[in-house]
Amino acid sequence: MSDGAGERFMSRRDAILWDLDRDPRFRAGVASLLVLDREPDQDRFLEKMERITRLQPRLRQRVVESPVPFTPPRWLVDGGFDLAHHLRRVQVEAPGDLRAVLDVAATETAAPFEPDRPQWRYTLCTGLSGGRAALLQVAHHAIADGLGGVELAAEFFDADRTGAAPGPLPPAPEAEDLDRISLTRDALEHVGRRSLAVVGGLTATAGSALARIGRDPVGSVRSGLAYASSALRLMRPVNETASPVMRGRSEDRRFDVIDFDFDALHRAARTAGATVNDAFLTAISTGLGRYHEAHDAPVDGLRVTMPISTRSAVDPSASNRNDAARFELPVGADDIAGRLARVHAVSSAMRREPALAAPGVVAGIIGLLPARVTVPVMGSFMFHMDLLVSNVPGFPDSPYLCGARVEQWYLLGPTEGSALAVTLLSHAGRSCVGITTDVAAVEDPDRLVACLREGFESVLALAG
Repeated sequence: MSDGAGERFMSRRDAILWDLDRDPRFRAGVASLLVLDREPDQDRFLEKMERITRLQPRLRQRVVESPVPFTPPRWLVDGGFDLAHHLRRVQVEAPGDLRAVLDVAATETAAPFEPDRPQWRYTLCTGLSGGRAALLQVAHHAIADGLGGVELAAEFFDADRTGAAPGPLPPAPEAEDLDRISLTRDALEHVGRRSLAVVGGLTATAGSALARIGRDPVGSVRSGLAYASSALRLMRPVNETASPVMRGRSEDRRFDVIDFDFDALHRAARTAGATVNDAFLTAISTGLGRYHEAHDAPVDGLRVTMPISTRSAVDPSASNRNDAARFELPVGADDIAGRLARVHAVSSAMRREPALAAPGVVAGIIGLLPARVTVPVMGSFMFHMDLLVSNVPGFPDSPYLCGARVEQWYLLGPTEGSALAVTLLSHAGRSCVGITTDVAAVEDPDRLVACLREGFESVLALAG
């Protein structure tokens, strides 16, 4: 897996995430929460962190805005990098439960990163009941998506408490201190390379299209119309939320978690010939249906954004590699098996959309716009989505972090303008679900979490 050091400029998608951070309601901190059975060994942890930041230069890079209009920001190795600025330690309040840690996480993700430093920080939470601890990893979304973050985290882990001998430290990345002239030259060269790549891609696409038209003119026209129709479905403007009760938007977030047996979720999905992701979506659908019924506001469907990974084996961990599928999640009054079948049909149809990559194309176009335009344009799409759902594969076994076993692992993703975000990470046979709610959209989060838990229990009951 590449370390991403060769990607000196942000991609268009990353640049949009960077620009959106100017509006606190879009603050793009992605949190990973590791619950540990004990405190990690401090000396080993510090050595490991030093090693990781050398192996993954992105963790030593700060962001510099481009002096050339319509070009993305650039990553530069921070010559003043100091590991101590990125590591914190807090003692959670009694009774030392997970709620206290989640409240720390909400505070940490709300705080902006220092603009002239690398965009991440780790907080070790001690004082949990039973001698446990928790490590909260917060990074700007422009660094990596959920799957990329999991790949980055994998470099921290050991197979047992002792861990393998680390060996000598690799050399630290060389500091970069470019003046405005050098930054301008680099930006112009970047624009030139991208322009050549775009022209080459368009030429190849046009050549292929002409060849297809020559072979099958009628079929080519039909395919073109199908693509256009698909693109319109995926990118049509959204003017209001489908939920009548989750309409508010604010800067404040709350985190909650649920976990349950992953194999049971898999078995439940198989009962309907569906996927684990379908079962996951059905559990959320069921829970949100009950939540709306509790507010005397039943709904038939909710608008969902779901990232679909486009990551390949050669893509760097420190990157965002996904397209966003947007669709309506059924929330009607079916029995649970019927709802799972409906969700499976909707999900399958979405994955067959010819223009599934169209949102990524739009992101590329919007990424060319200045930030003062990007934020309101993207906001008009994102503020009216009801929820963001992600399903990220983790590890089959419990790894260790400097002598501490990772008991649970949650991803607490940003809402990106939605009322809530729900992220499933499979970890050592468990389904660890992180729930992020906008407090203005979800005024009674305890009821919401209870309803979501009931939704998962209903789906798991299909496993027998």
